[in-house]
Amino acid sequence: TSSSSGAGGVIGNTPLIQPMSTPSTGFRTRELHGPGYYHIGSPADQGYAEHMRAMFGRDDMDPPGQEPPRQEHQYNAAVKDPIIAASMRAELVDLLIPQDDNRGSKVSIVRPPARAHIITNTWATKKKYDTNGNFERAKSRVCPHGFRQIPHVDFDPDATEAPTLAIEHGMFLLQLQVIRDMKCAQVDFKSAFENTDLQGFDIYMKPPKGLRLPDGYVLKLHRTLQGTKQAAHDFHYHKVDKLLTEYGLSSNPIEPCIYSKWVSDDVLLLVGVYVDDFRIISDSQDEVDKLKAYLAPHGAVEVDSNKWLGLTINHDVLAGTLSISNEINIMEALNDFGLTDCKPMNTPAAPGTKLYKTVPTDDVSESGTFPYQSAVGILRWFSRTTHPQILYAVNQCAQHNVSPNNTHVIAAKRIFRYLQGTKAKGLIFRRGDGTLTLKAFCDADFGGEPEGNDQPMRSTTGLLVYLHGVGPLYWKSQLQTVTATSTKESEYYSAGACARVLVGFRQLCHSLGFTQDSSEIQSDNQPALYSLKTKLSHSKSRHIKIQFHYVKDLIRDGEVHFKYCPTEDMVADLFTKALPASQFERLTSILYNQL
Repeated sequence: TSSSSGAGGVIGNTPLIQPMSTPSTGFRTRELHGPGYYHIGSPADQGYAEHMRAMFGRDDMDPPGQEPPRQEHQYNAAVKDPIIAASMRAELVDLLIPQDDNRGSKVSIVRPPARAHIITNTWATKKKYDTNGNFERAKSRVCPHGFRQIPHVDFDPDATEAPTLAIEHGMFLLQLQVIRDMKCAQVDFKSAFENTDLQGFDIYMKPPKGLRLPDGYVLKLHRTLQGTKQAAHDFHYHKVDKLLTEYGLSSNPIEPCIYSKWVSDDVLLLVGVYVDDFRIISDSQDEVDKLKAYLAPHGAVEVDSNKWLGLTINHDVLAGTLSISNEINIMEALNDFGLTDCKPMNTPAAPGTKLYKTVPTDDVSESGTFPYQSAVGILRWFSRTTHPQILYAVNQCAQHNVSPNNTHVIAAKRIFRYLQGTKAKGLIFRRGDGTLTLKAFCDADFGGEPEGNDQPMRSTTGLLVYLHGVGPLYWKSQLQTVTATSTKESEYYSAGACARVLVGFRQLCHSLGFTQDSSEIQSDNQPALYSLKTKLSHSKSRHIKIQFHYVKDLIRDGEVHFKYCPTEDMVADLFTKALPASQFERLTSILYNQL
């Protein structure tokens, strides 16, 4: 019997790829999300199971029994769809048959060594549609169960993480693009993890559903298939970082997923890396084309640069604007949560709304049928990208993810109702005067967290960092980590938090070659401003911990300076409390149009 298969075919008398149907019974794996049926049950397999139990205390193989129906149901439903079934067969062929003569196949069919650890897997399938809702293609992946891997046996526990571009730094790249009228392209690495060589470990995997092998044969991985513990780490550090640094680009010390290079005094080349999506921007179209050509032989395929991280982007060079929109995603979310025909609201939360922790007497009937955590998750994305004004309301809901009641569900649905009326709204970045000038607003709501919640009587910090004349860059709404004893103290903490964030953006600008004068922070609390500007000791501030006085060092060193802002113009107030409609709409207008 051969230990591997060529393009066509068979191992012994067993066809390589069998029809997608349920195989015969034998021992079965007990997986986290449901069962998987495979041809296992030989004495060697039984010995392996006994060894696994003795050595690792794990039941990786159990005798047949009553099993959860979820995965079996999902698999059977998937293969009934001819389009999905075809994509699953294509995935099996892609795994087993070499696509590159120099690298071989992604997996090979082998007899595992004695006492080898063999992991299980699952199918992941998806249909993809374009921005108009038209079907584009189906995609299927065999995903090894990374949670079955054993440290130091299948992976290095110190090599499982990889950096991801922070969304605020992605916003910064978009703003640079519009400020400097930069050219842009976007590339995506096809089957990114599957085309990255496995480093240092032998991983053995049972055949996925739809592939039958003779007794005693399994799949040996040669690439970091999606689902393995080391996949993201190996792809980033052994492929992405290597490719870009060899091209002459440098990883940024503040944001490691931004790679940059000054080609000349007036030509900058930047790459924003979000896993396998590269957004390339440069002052020169020639530099963009050169980098695309360099990446193409390594699996990079150019894609629509008007879609990035699910956002719809439109750069109008003549008008000097760049807009980002979530309209399609919001419409999909409304449909997913059964709110397509909901009535719009003019604010995401009723004025003065405070959400309280669930107690045994609360009605939880709706929370059992409404996918609350999923709803809050998608709302968080909208609040961090195109709808900053809903952030406070979303954070209020997020505090009660563990045990939501009907009041929390109603609050989450109200945010969706607000998005129903503002789904076409998005951020618009403007060219401005062509310079990068960082500014910020900071505010606090003193003692606003209700008693009975996990952090009672804590104040809420709200802050907004923006590029003057361009648009908002970063915004935050968060309970303070200590209990403030006065409005002045809560505002003082807020000022310190804002200054720390602002310094991070200043360092990012400096690292890319853009110098900054002292950055302005606006606050609406005169006592807090006085405390920030003076060195005098006072009985009402001596108890403040030393760490919160870091902001005074920044003022002394000329990094930041503070300025008074009238309360009615304090945009950061959007992130500290639920405001009346008139005030909310006025500050939202400033946020979108007048920064």
